[in-house]
Amino acid sequence: MNQSFFKFTLGFLLALTPSLCYGFEIVYPKSNNVTINSDKTFFIGGVKENDSQTLFINEQKVPIYKTGAFKYIVNLEEGENKFVISDNIQTQIYTIYRPKFNSAPIPAAEYEIFDSPTIISTNTDDALLRNSPSEDSWARLGTISKDTKLKVLGQYGQYYKIQLAQDDYAWILKKFTQKTSDQEMIGTKILSYTYSETKNKRIYKLKLNQKTPYIINQNHGYDIVLYNMEDFEYGRYEFHINSEPVPFGYKVFYNSDNELNIEVKKFPKTDSNQNLKNIKITIDPGHGGEEYGAIGCLGEKEKDLNLEISNKLKNELVKQGATVFITRETDTDLGLYERVKFTNKNDSDLFISIHSNALPDTLANVDKKGTEVYYFYPDSKNFAKHILESIVKNTKTENSGIHKQSFAVIRNHQCPCVLVEVGYIINPEDEEKLINQDFQQNVAKSIVEGVKNYLNDVQ
Repeated sequence: MNQSFFKFTLGFLLALTPSLCYGFEIVYPKSNNVTINSDKTFFIGGVKENDSQTLFINEQKVPIYKTGAFKYIVNLEEGENKFVISDNIQTQIYTIYRPKFNSAPIPAAEYEIFDSPTIISTNTDDALLRNSPSEDSWARLGTISKDTKLKVLGQYGQYYKIQLAQDDYAWILKKFTQKTSDQEMIGTKILSYTYSETKNKRIYKLKLNQKTPYIINQNHGYDIVLYNMEDFEYGRYEFHINSEPVPFGYKVFYNSDNELNIEVKKFPKTDSNQNLKNIKITIDPGHGGEEYGAIGCLGEKEKDLNLEISNKLKNELVKQGATVFITRETDTDLGLYERVKFTNKNDSDLFISIHSNALPDTLANVDKKGTEVYYFYPDSKNFAKHILESIVKNTKTENSGIHKQSFAVIRNHQCPCVLVEVGYIINPEDEEKLINQDFQQNVAKSIVEGVKNYLNDVQ
């Protein structure tokens, strides 16, 4: 066959083949044979030519957003569920298995009371105390330092029950502890106490005869409780650090000579034009590397959108004179606790984590969109409020509120910290905004405005 004729014939056939002009892509579920333990889920994806294309799932027409994105909710029966997805040109079959509900009780670990208390010590500076033998994030009481001795009364599964004081108890994972040769627990004594003040912070120092557990709560300032105290009623020593001058985060640590240091930052003063000079801010683009985060209808990865918004935010903050640190500048893997340590190492004044939201299968039928801001510590609530108000006002996203949540990335910081869910990447309307460069820039400027309003409001 003549080569030029072959090219002409092939081009003509391709032009007449609609399957090459049309098509759809399913981005969730992530494969066509999955197990989902929920009574519902959703199909999320996009079509290439949405103006005239129709899409069906089990012969039901799927609404398609103007960008070509779609989100379609389906119910799941126990066992195997089959879904035929077709645009009248191509067909894909998805099999989703929903496990059958098992009502059989799960055997509980038995609590064992020791015949006599055992003395142990912590083996890490991040040993976590809990108010129950539970992985629930709300059970967290705080962390204690390495080589702190504890009295163990019993065990439950992977946890030890410890006695902090006469009527105070807590739980700790066994992996955070090690055996000691001590046969009994000696009481902790305060050998000296000093207070000093600098331009930027208040400093409290308690020299002790040994490290002892402590817990800090925020309540119009900070309430510090030291346990296993020998010369105080019920074995507790409590003192309150008031909220005047306004605190701006704190740091607590032991020196090598068992001196407990509590440093409370003073709220910084900005100049009359609200310049952010001398304010150190850490920006955290959520996810990264192998951790994609959520996937948008049109295939965008949350990690990439988070980084784009974060880089724009960094530039806007630098323009205002802020000193800016960013946890990742490229598409790299980074653990949650590494982000916290990075922030504290740089002695940041504020921490802002950028994310794009999604929903689990169990909430598939919830029509969520808009911006949410999360905080954990009470002194971050006002910060979250100003960030949310500014974004909603300037970008016209739906106000989905501020929420207290025990996310690892906004815990254990030494400064006010928030996590911003800019929009729902799985919602076609929000997704259209999130991938728009002008919208991203507007979000960045809005967060800067929120930071300024927060600092100005407190002052």
